[in-house]
Amino acid sequence: MSWVSKYEVELPSARSLTSSATSPVECKGINITSFFTTVERLFPEVDLGGLVEQMSPAVRAEFNPRKVLVGGWYPVAWYRELHGALQATVGSGPELSFRMGYENTRADFTGNGVYRFVARSLGPSTVLTLGARIFNFYWRPAKMKIVPIGQGKNHGRGRWTGCLGFDRNVWLDLFGSVYAVLELSGGQDIELAPLDASEDLSTMLMEARWKVS
Repeated sequence: MSWVSKYEVELPSARSLTSSATSPVECKGINITSFFTTVERLFPEVDLGGLVEQMSPAVRAEFNPRKVLVGGWYPVAWYRELHGALQATVGSGPELSFRMGYENTRADFTGNGVYRFVARSLGPSTVLTLGARIFNFYWRPAKMKIVPIGQGKNHGRGRWTGCLGFDRNVWLDLFGSVYAVLELSGGQDIELAPLDASEDLSTMLMEARWKVS
């Protein structure tokens, strides 16, 4: 098992990625709006219109960031291609997707004092048990569940299924979010390890471990 820390999680490239046309998976609009907000904060020199222009013609024909509603649901391909477009624009690799997920989640929780208070009060172990509920707030109809791994308070495993259309960038974004939630709930020295994934990356098993003060 190879344990890695912040920004360093590595995943294989999908060899049989499900196309946007056949994937039923959708992300909530807050994923997209938070993405643009984070881009403006981290990369103020990036032209958001130019970012959209780098998306594929098929997605670009449907994608209008001005019409994205925070509570709406949108194709996974939109979010997937935003990551690719940003990496191409700023000259970065997949590690940027981890950072985006991390920064987006920290901003969402910090901006909502109730979320941050609840996370901090519950602690990493309890927050991780709420992972399925948190995931289902942002994605559908994909699922996540906690996998028991025996004794120990400072580690846990999650299994995601039905994530058709997820690529390496979307997974790294998700892992960045997991890292941020564990950190906000009091976890320290957090490490994440992908243990298993399907060839098309529609299923994933990940283990996390952390320390607490």
